[in-house]
Amino acid sequence: MTNKTFTVIMAIALLGAFFLPYWKENSINYSGFDIVLHGTLTRRFILLAIPLSGLVVLAGAFEKGSYSKGLFHWLPIITIVAIGFIVSSLELNPNLDRSDAGIFAWFSKTMKGSSYGLWITAAVSIILLFGDWIATKPNK
Repeated sequence: MTNKTFTVIMAIALLGAFFLPYWKENSINYSGFDIVLHGTLTRRFILLAIPLSGLVVLAGAFEKGSYSKGLFHWLPIITIVAIGFIVSSLELNPNLDRSDAGIFAWFSKTMKGSSYGLWITAAVSIILLFGDWIATKPNK
């Protein structure tokens, strides 16, 4: 598998994971798409960086010539980290306890309310970024 083939597979997985449940509250699942469409604050549009970067990476993988990683390979993982820090303002976790002094304790409490779609997106974005060892053949 070449780097381009690997990137195409990961970009399609990234696009598909956007439609999986990102958050579960009161037995209702909210996908990234649902949060963007039905959220109340404008900060919810940060989630659009995930499918946008998936589309740009997918289009870049189909270009002829050399292929290198850029900003759009980093953007999904940056978005996941940003979601962890601003999830209370996205109104995804209204019962979040902000009494902890440390920001990393608050981040971990916030991410505990997430569903499997957000974790799949995080895993795919990490593999997309650091998964060059999976692709065994160089690009042609």
